[in-house]
Amino acid sequence: MRPAISWNFLYCLLLCTFTVYSSEVGVCSTDGMSIQGGKYSLSNGLNVGSELLYHCPDGYYPYPNPMHRCAGPNRWSPKLREQGSECRVVTCPDPSELRNGMVSPVLSIYVVGNHTTYECFDGYTFYGSASRVCQSNGKWSGDTPICDYGSGHCRDPGIPPGAKRNGNLLDIGDRVTYECSLGLMLLGSKERTCLEDGHWSGTEPSCYKKHYYDTPEEVSKYFSTSLENRLAISGLDDNMDGQQVQKSIQMRQGGKLHIYIALDTSGSIGQKNFTLAKECVQALINQISFFEITPKYEILGFASEVTEIVDIFSPASHSDEVLKNLNDFTYGKSKGMGSNLSKALKKILEKMSVFKERKELQDTHQVILVFTDGKTNMGGSAEPIVIQIRDLMKKIHGEQNWQEYLDIYFFGVGADINEQEINKLVSKKNSEKHFYKLRTDRELTYVFKMIIDESNSVGLCGLSWDHGKDDFTATKRQKYPWVVKISAMVGNEWKYCMGALVSPRFVLTAAHCFKENQTDEIRVSIFGQEDIKLEWDQVIIHPEYDVYKKKDKGVDEFYDYDVAILNLKSDITISKENRPICIPCTVSSIRAAGLHSSTTCKAQEEFLLDKNLVPASFMSEKKRNMVEKEVKIKLKDMRESCIKDALKAENGTIKNYIEAVTENFLCTGGIQPKVEHVACKGDSGGALYLTNQKRRIQVGVISWGVADLCKGDKHPQTSTEISRDYHINLFRMQKFLKDHLGEKNFVTDYEPLKFVD
Repeated sequence: MRPAISWNFLYCLLLCTFTVYSSEVGVCSTDGMSIQGGKYSLSNGLNVGSELLYHCPDGYYPYPNPMHRCAGPNRWSPKLREQGSECRVVTCPDPSELRNGMVSPVLSIYVVGNHTTYECFDGYTFYGSASRVCQSNGKWSGDTPICDYGSGHCRDPGIPPGAKRNGNLLDIGDRVTYECSLGLMLLGSKERTCLEDGHWSGTEPSCYKKHYYDTPEEVSKYFSTSLENRLAISGLDDNMDGQQVQKSIQMRQGGKLHIYIALDTSGSIGQKNFTLAKECVQALINQISFFEITPKYEILGFASEVTEIVDIFSPASHSDEVLKNLNDFTYGKSKGMGSNLSKALKKILEKMSVFKERKELQDTHQVILVFTDGKTNMGGSAEPIVIQIRDLMKKIHGEQNWQEYLDIYFFGVGADINEQEINKLVSKKNSEKHFYKLRTDRELTYVFKMIIDESNSVGLCGLSWDHGKDDFTATKRQKYPWVVKISAMVGNEWKYCMGALVSPRFVLTAAHCFKENQTDEIRVSIFGQEDIKLEWDQVIIHPEYDVYKKKDKGVDEFYDYDVAILNLKSDITISKENRPICIPCTVSSIRAAGLHSSTTCKAQEEFLLDKNLVPASFMSEKKRNMVEKEVKIKLKDMRESCIKDALKAENGTIKNYIEAVTENFLCTGGIQPKVEHVACKGDSGGALYLTNQKRRIQVGVISWGVADLCKGDKHPQTSTEISRDYHINLFRMQKFLKDHLGEKNFVTDYEPLKFVD
């Protein structure tokens, strides 16, 4: 189950909108520019259009305004105070409203660091957080405390800090309404209805002061997890309390995903903010590409007018082409200086309408992500366009189900945001959050680079944590999390091999790594975690493996069917460091290859091994360091010359290469069309794999080679003209793999792999 966005993820709209001001030449005054207890910065000196930003220590906020803009000669907007600004301590909304319970302590004002505790009266069941802390971002830690009697069809929805609630009836169709205390703004649903399924409509409201913001950790908790494991499979997950909660973004198996992205390129954005927005979009697209669904993208640049960067109807609207076109698009290519959010949303609505006319939206999930301050100076309010988008989804999916197929998220940066306008536009779903406000652009960039936590995507085989050579956040183990080391006593000496984790319970390796019928002296460990020995239960060697089988045919050592399975005593915990590689002809590898769910085993083989030369890789260890070696699998017209070099094996024991290198082998090595890497003795049993859609699919097990070129300190070692390596083709081992890794007719204590025919 892999990102299952996860996902596995998505329809996306990225907007960064700001108000345009006069371009009249002039200089603003420094009078009143000071701030007590803090400091300030200017984006462009005292020139027209420059932004004056006030900065306060953590736990404080600028009063009365965090940002001013030079709107003309000696004219700041908003106007500066003569006495300057000041840093005031952050306060949290009053949490003392708890029906059928007690709050302690009750204070007139709650500042950063204040603790509160909650307790229900006798006969009521407590839900939420029993203690909470006022945080430096102006929000309370934990979840809203609730005291519920259990007599209603729906659980008591509670009263968030700073709010008042009207309505106490909790049966089907009953409604409750909320309003915030003076000076606070309401975000979320002002009205909620008890539904037949026992949930409340909409989303829990919140009452905040202007200085609040979300932390990157909160965004990761609520937004990132809504993507994980939902791009390929939808369903219900268990939360910390054991209750089932539905994730925000889901993809039904076989469903489709369209991603809409709109970038604000108006005059007030500036090169820096535009570049930041592009980086966020690129990071998101890269993250989504890990998942088992291939979305379609629409990317727009908009100012006064809308410029199409990527057309969703283009065959090239997939990740690689999207990133290329996005990278080629530069600031200033869109027309006009204004900011027209409505026009951008209308363009998206037009695209959706075309899909509707084609009857192509029935099983398509729409996700809109908006990066904006909620302020537009052209086109009027965007709310009517959003209403039309919702109506379109209702016509397709019905009044009861349309919200499952549409998500509209908004992200804003800084305190100068029109939260209440944004609240009209975002989706409102039970137990979900669709509007996020971050304090700085750095925090926003961080969120989008880390938006998917692969450590939770337990079902995704072949996924590794590697964002490129300049990414130092990923450990070496995270870049190849399937690699296992095996040591076995054969005769009077230890033989060292590699293996590949192919499920939480099984390791795939080579049969020749073990002495027949003597498996007492075997040590198994995870590379990079050698101190932790894996307990194994059984070594399963392919029944047709017999190294002396063809001695009478001129093959002293015969390595056909050189494959074995190590059955571990218990499952390995899947994480970034420990994750199975994909093996052929399984449902998970079909998805990893980006193929249709109905793809057969033969069709997958033809797709992956369809050329004369197919790029492949394997891992090799030298002095406790693991490196990736690159080779080309010789197939079709190139195979004969490759396998023929088996006659030149160093031991000189092969007299008939056709007998030695059967159709069960894949061949690599040589210097044509370029010099390749070679396998070393300790690499035996390791995975020969392909990289497809940023997922690794194992197609072979490293078995034997013509020459030992791994002596000395040179690493990685390269091939000569005649040196070749031979690997067991896993497409030819399907019966063996199915028998021991697939679904059984009896109950097992492990999750079997699902194979296709």
